Amino acid sequence: MNQGDICIVTAFMLEAETFIHNLGLKQETVFREYPTFIGEDEGIHYTVLISGLGAFRMAQMIAWAFGKTLVRPSTSIINIGIAGHSNLEFGQIFKANKCVSSFSNETWFPPMVLKDSLIQSSLYCVSKPETDYKLAGGYDMESAGFFSAISKFGIPELCHAFKVVSDNPQNSWRDLNKSEIPMIVEKNISILMPLFKELGNLSRNELDLSTEHPAYDIILKKAHFSKTQQFQLSKLLKRWDTYFPHSDPLDKLGNPVNSKQWLQKLTAKLDFPMPSKFSP
Repeated sequence: MNQGDICIVTAFMLEAETFIHNLGLKQETVFREYPTFIGEDEGIHYTVLISGLGAFRMAQMIAWAFGKTLVRPSTSIINIGIAGHSNLEFGQIFKANKCVSSFSNETWFPPMVLKDSLIQSSLYCVSKPETDYKLAGGYDMESAGFFSAISKFGIPELCHAFKVVSDNPQNSWRDLNKSEIPMIVEKNISILMPLFKELGNLSRNELDLSTEHPAYDIILKKAHFSKTQQFQLSKLLKRWDTYFPHSDPLDKLGNPVNSKQWLQKLTAKLDFPMPSKFSP
């Protein structure tokens, strides 16, 4: 049986400490671009990555992790960290059911597939710590980068943002002591661990279903495919296997000269519009 795969992404080490210690993870020193911690717990493979401040760094790190194959489409990717909130109490945890970017006005709606009783809240990604809390919901500085990246590479049902309230109208972020950050995350570990197990099972199930078509590796050797094109190729070949289970696509597509032609010819045979990009 395949192993469940979870990647926890945070902006800072203080947000990650709880998971590194509780899961017994060890730092992987071969990766110098971002602090990387790896290990296993109860049949689930865990990776913790630390991006640094801001949405751009978060998006860049997730793209890097896919490029290094530290994560795969079947990986459950979880953004955990602190956030301000307009009305929730200090130390409360909530799950983002909507993310709005203050930079691009893009909006993402992560699917609510988990069996939990967590508070759900909108999450606004801003460029500096919030002081006015004019909009009802949470405020952080990384979530737009997270949701933008996983909408291109990941499976939305497996990717979620959990935030712990670090400031609100009664408690300014300026008064937050750094030592409090791991403490308020740690207080919510008993809530998060069952969710990790559920997400690990979903990841395992997805991996069991994601065996590539026999033609996949052969076609990859015939032309250069970007990461996005590899995902498109994988999906098209699985569609081919559904429509033409006893037909080899290599016998039907001629000899395309580049990755774009391979995707176009597969799409034409399937009469299935090829997306120009992954939308949030």
